[in-house]
Amino acid sequence: MSKLITQEMAIVIAVPVENPTILNEVFLKQAGIIPIDWQLEREPVYSDRVAQIMFTNGLSIVAQPDRLMFLEMVGYKSIRQSRGYTNETLHAGEVAQKYVATLKMADYRSIGINFRSYAPQNSPDAAAAYINNELLAGGNWQQYNRSQVRASVNLNYDLGDRQLNLAIDAATIQFPTPLPHPAVVFSGTFSYDTTANSGDRVAKITAIISNWQQELNEFNSFIAVGVAAPLENRLLSTTSDLPESVKPVVNDIKIVDAPALPPLLLNYN
Repeated sequence: MSKLITQEMAIVIAVPVENPTILNEVFLKQAGIIPIDWQLEREPVYSDRVAQIMFTNGLSIVAQPDRLMFLEMVGYKSIRQSRGYTNETLHAGEVAQKYVATLKMADYRSIGINFRSYAPQNSPDAAAAYINNELLAGGNWQQYNRSQVRASVNLNYDLGDRQLNLAIDAATIQFPTPLPHPAVVFSGTFSYDTTANSGDRVAKITAIISNWQQELNEFNSFIAVGVAAPLENRLLSTTSDLPESVKPVVNDIKIVDAPALPPLLLNYN
């Protein structure tokens, strides 16, 4: 199994959004939610049920009737840093905090901190074998009518103040060059219910968002080998040498044929 690479993060806040079109560049800048010098990547998308605005720094904000999403490509920033861009930082957490602080009276209900990381593989068979043979027990169920099963794994952990939902799938990493490359993709959500206890809900959400870096470290540490826990507690315990051409040093990396990030858990016990 190869090195784990974080590709994207998303902060998802469950909140009724009566008018998604409020999400526009002018409002965000005038309210101080984003810096005045940010530029749009393309024209915003608006409809009756969704609004999406994307900036050139890789951050997107999406409003739907029941949630707000602050999405950011982590891998894109890492690539630019490797090419000498020294001011490449992640903005999703800061922007989400400023949004919540600005619209304090909204009915915020729960929040999910989402991450997607991937481990490139030398072949599609290696990606499938990791799930079928290392995570799952072998058996006749793995084949039907000479067809090999394409398995995925969904894991749920109750961590006390939050839940972790982790989906593991074989997928493809789309590079500009060379050809698409197989990978195992780990998509996870840390879900918090902010309605469970009394108190300042905005303060709770702000504190949760401010902890995103620790959540990312915990997420990747649980999956991959590191110094914080024994090897037997990891989902990935070994590394393999990949050809230089498939290492994550090119721009425009895209994960295809993988499921969406796990849904935000709106209620749980």
